[in-house]
Amino acid sequence: MVSTDHTRTGQRPGGGADDRVTVARGRQESTVARAVRVLRTERLAGITAVGAVAVLIVSLVGFGGGAHSVLPRIADIGAWLANDSQGSVTHANGLSGKADTRVTLTNAAGHPLKVIQDGDTVLVEDTVTGTVTRIDPAQLTVTQSVSYGSAGVQVVAGGGKAYVVDPVKGLVQPIDPDRLSVIGPPVGLTAPLGTAAVDGHGTAWVPVLRSGQLTPVSGGTAGAPVTVGSPGDLFTLTIAAGTPVVTDVTSATMTVLVPGGGRRTVNLPTGPGGPPPATLLAPASTDGAVIPLLATGSHQMVVVDTAAGRPTSVNLDGFDRDDLGGPETLGGRVYIPDNTTGRLIVYDSASGRLLNQVNVSGRSGRLNLFLNDGMLWANDASGAAAVSVDSAGAVHTISKYTPDLPGGPLPHASPTPTQTSGGGSLPGPGDDPGRRGNSGNGGNQSGGGNGQSGAGGQGGGGAGGGGGGRGGNPPPPVTRSSPPAPPTTKPPTTQPAAPKSPSPKPPATTPAGAPPDSAHGVSETPGPGYIDVKFSPSSGATPTSYTLSGLPSGASVSPDSVPAGGPYSFHVTGLACTGTPYKFTVVANYSTGPKQASGGGAQPCLVPSMPRSLKLNGSTQRQIGVSWQAPSSDGGAKVTYTVKGGGKTLSASGTSATITGLTNFSSYTVTVAAKNGAGSSQPPAQGSVQIAHNVNGHLGGDALYGVNVRSSTSASGTGNIVHTFDKGSTAAVTVKCEKNGGSWTDPTGSPTGDTWYQVTSPYAGYIATAYVTGASGAWNC
Repeated sequence: MVSTDHTRTGQRPGGGADDRVTVARGRQESTVARAVRVLRTERLAGITAVGAVAVLIVSLVGFGGGAHSVLPRIADIGAWLANDSQGSVTHANGLSGKADTRVTLTNAAGHPLKVIQDGDTVLVEDTVTGTVTRIDPAQLTVTQSVSYGSAGVQVVAGGGKAYVVDPVKGLVQPIDPDRLSVIGPPVGLTAPLGTAAVDGHGTAWVPVLRSGQLTPVSGGTAGAPVTVGSPGDLFTLTIAAGTPVVTDVTSATMTVLVPGGGRRTVNLPTGPGGPPPATLLAPASTDGAVIPLLATGSHQMVVVDTAAGRPTSVNLDGFDRDDLGGPETLGGRVYIPDNTTGRLIVYDSASGRLLNQVNVSGRSGRLNLFLNDGMLWANDASGAAAVSVDSAGAVHTISKYTPDLPGGPLPHASPTPTQTSGGGSLPGPGDDPGRRGNSGNGGNQSGGGNGQSGAGGQGGGGAGGGGGGRGGNPPPPVTRSSPPAPPTTKPPTTQPAAPKSPSPKPPATTPAGAPPDSAHGVSETPGPGYIDVKFSPSSGATPTSYTLSGLPSGASVSPDSVPAGGPYSFHVTGLACTGTPYKFTVVANYSTGPKQASGGGAQPCLVPSMPRSLKLNGSTQRQIGVSWQAPSSDGGAKVTYTVKGGGKTLSASGTSATITGLTNFSSYTVTVAAKNGAGSSQPPAQGSVQIAHNVNGHLGGDALYGVNVRSSTSASGTGNIVHTFDKGSTAAVTVKCEKNGGSWTDPTGSPTGDTWYQVTSPYAGYIATAYVTGASGAWNC
């Protein structure tokens, strides 16, 4: 505990009269949170019926029963990890894997917790009660706790800004990330809202599902909405390297909001008739342009390079019975949490193959996967285990329940199994010595036998401990930077499911009796006019070769056959980009017959580049002529064009179009995008033009008096005279248009009239038509 006195002064959220709270830090205090005062209730318009009740909690953190004169300095490269069963969060160093502090929340034990981290802003949302707590990472204290009235609200943060989003009521409320108090009135949007995200500039991007739009909210102001789909479509939103990317699950398209106002559309290989839309999972953010998508119903993954507009489909066969979570990507690898086995499935985008799985907990349970401080974190939210992974793929194991952490002892024990080779668990300190462990059933998948129940307290995984892989093979090795933490608590009451892990390469010696098995992780990556098919080899018996089936007429594949030792890829050409994906099958050939595995499908084309040399012609009344040149790259397919301007959208197969029904003397912005089966070019070619037809005329030179340029079409008086040309002048003038106005009469009595030319130079104004020659072709104003 801290020995010096310290006083913290707090003010009501919303800036009302002083409600000051003083805490003498020298007094003895128990654990993390001691609520000292409930601040006044203030109405959060529309987000709650009662209001946002802010409770300022100023407390000390107990340090494992011992007194400390200074607070520990937590790691600069780290993250806060939720401990749902304990109702606490643990901070860990990502580079060493060492836990360095723990903070316990009030009345949160057993509740799923969501941690929101943005630099020094650390917020924890209790998803059961809706309470949001702020942790001060410098003081290791809970400083504020706020209830926004509903467990269904979203709390999002980024770029130093934070927001509370009520998706049911359609409200976006800016909040102070330090005080958790509301800032101004909420921004009202049309409910229901999708899951929002905040970019690096602090702008919240909110999907408005009813209109098919994405609305930016900065501070308390809503920006112009961006149409990203059809009304009622289901969206997922990802902030990819700071850029909003919307995946329209209903139409199977991905829209990238390119900086500067453009957009790139990528067609995904998953279409109508595919998995239910609600099962599509996407990361909330990525460090780069690659976004992985997972359809959990079919266990199909699509990895999209948004910069190139290239989707790669990956079939995660072998995991079809597992509960997979949302994927994340770092360093060219995609990580998918397997909540059934407590491991991470790893897909390498460069090689197109599945790598060794990463062990997190080795047991069934929810794994939270996220990026923070340039590292990937996987957390067993209900247990003691977690890992951090750097961009090179190095794995660091984390024991969150390390004794004597700053923050005090654990409130109570929680299941945190330690894995045996077959996925079983060993007893921990304090376990009932008479408790019988689970039988080791890890080997019953494809040839391994079940182990016998262990003796009292022995945990499962007796004779069947070697059955973690297919056919009794040992599971793939798990990369560790340090030995696993010693067991600390009770083993689970049920044996963890045996991981189904494709090995990255065939075993040097095929295990005796290993059955024939198919290839795994078949991926299809498109190119301009071709598709590359890559796969991970069989993890069972060694086949004689691999071949590719499903080739359409006219297509060719290279090589014809892949030997058992690889390289594990095929190159398919002679394909047409028609909008329908090709789905190929890798055949593992055995003397006993083939074993087959299929990919997810791809088209042999990429998004084309933008059209070149855009030209706009607004010299014809009420229309714009548009012409351009074909893009430098058609992406390997026939290209058509989408022309937009003046609220109109045209389709063209050639390199010209005409937009009609416009207004003379108005300016318009026109865009032309090239489109093929893979998507639309972005940014599109863009230009602006005014529909106008200026005529070069001149004064007739026969005026006996000066010729006036007036600011209006009225000949009365002299107050509106802009300039007077000398009599007999033949000065050149630029005529914009002709219009009717007030009557005029030459000082000599003739001519007379009521028509005027609007001129733009050498002076802007109006001249009676009788004094200008050569302007008979002017348009009507």
